[in-house]
Amino acid sequence: MKYSLNAGEWNSVFAVPSSVVDRYIKLASAGSLKLILFLMRHGGKEFTDEQLIEALGFRREGELEDAALFWIQRGLIRYDNTSLAAAAVEAPMQIKLPETEDVQPEKKAKCGSFATLLRGLAQLVRRLNAVQLLIKKHGEVRLELSMTAVFLLLILCFWLVLVAAVASMCCGYRFAVRGLSFDASVNAAMDKAGDFVHDVANGGPHDTDDKSDDE
Repeated sequence: MKYSLNAGEWNSVFAVPSSVVDRYIKLASAGSLKLILFLMRHGGKEFTDEQLIEALGFRREGELEDAALFWIQRGLIRYDNTSLAAAAVEAPMQIKLPETEDVQPEKKAKCGSFATLLRGLAQLVRRLNAVQLLIKKHGEVRLELSMTAVFLLLILCFWLVLVAAVASMCCGYRFAVRGLSFDASVNAAMDKAGDFVHDVANGGPHDTDDKSDDE
């Protein structure tokens, strides 16, 4: 008796470079894939346009040229005025085109940095919103502003806000904060600053009946 491997279709195989699948499977059209597989199946053999159109069943005008251009630009197909043939895989690319996989890591890094920045800004806004600036007179709160709003006002119109704050203290208004772990010390300092401005504006110390209470 004699024994042998029943390889079936595996008796006749040809190699396909990994890069064709790894780098181009998502980018190449169906016609481009048909063309490169056909040329690789026949090694370095050259084919005319008419032979390839007949073998691959191209029907649309320019379909072969479109399919071949994709691989010519990437250096995998050689072309002259009469024929096409598969190029050596090691041949340098004639035109270097950016591939999807080449730019993905950079895009992911940029997206990751941008997302981190947005998360940091969101956390900062939440913390600022938890703190309020109180504008009081005679111990009564007349207005409450979140620290986010205060920072925006300072950024957009710093000098106007500064003049308004000094004028308010001259008229007996005081400022306090709420929502910090050290409210008392901050409010005491702000009361002293308000009294000082009021005294300077009115020519000397006065009774502090309008002095705000610590929160």
